Amino acid sequence: WRKGRLPYWIWLVQSVSCVFVQIRSSRRKTCAQELLEPTQAKVIVTDRYPAYLWLDVRRHQICRAHLLRDWIAMSQRDGPLGAHGERLVELERQLHRDWRAWKKGEMTREQFLLDAIDLRMHIENACVQATTYEHAPAVVRWVMEPKHAPRCWTFLSHEDVELTNNQSERDVRGCVIQRKLSFGSKSVAGLRLMERLWTVGLTCQRQRRSLLEYVTQALLAHRAGDVPPILI
Repeated sequence: WRKGRLPYWIWLVQSVSCVFVQIRSSRRKTCAQELLEPTQAKVIVTDRYPAYLWLDVRRHQICRAHLLRDWIAMSQRDGPLGAHGERLVELERQLHRDWRAWKKGEMTREQFLLDAIDLRMHIENACVQATTYEHAPAVVRWVMEPKHAPRCWTFLSHEDVELTNNQSERDVRGCVIQRKLSFGSKSVAGLRLMERLWTVGLTCQRQRRSLLEYVTQALLAHRAGDVPPILI
């Protein structure tokens, strides 16, 4: 996003029933901490951006869709590294297929866990083999570091944790499109307006509520001096 000519960043936190958006002047760790520290009882799904690595490994899941993209990029290399990348892509896609089968009720949780643990062993073996090459991508070493490896598999211990943060990326896409069309905001008040409109709009969409009806009720309550309708 932008305020005038200055760059700003859209931060989005979402759950099953609501979406919360804020526009901040940076992407620093302090911004992530302000947004996420109140949710200490929750497991957070993110990409590998360093601003999130302060999270306890027990409540942090690395997005497996991002890892799949890393494996695909690796598979496009020539030689043995490309072959290891192809193997990782095959294993990762199998993990995602099993995840979808479990979510659809085509596989029990117990069977999914057995398959996922087996796939974990093969994925980690492929990463170890890839690290023996001088020009191996940094991600294969990153996922094997003791301080990072558990973050890739937190979903095994928490039934309600998603495998990816794809929903968040879909939610923020509309904000990005609007930025390209509107050129951002001109004031701090404009930033607050946009983040609140996005929060309300995306949350109503998540709850299958009418955005027009909610905004109408909120305006009527404001004019009457009453408490506005509650989103969550």
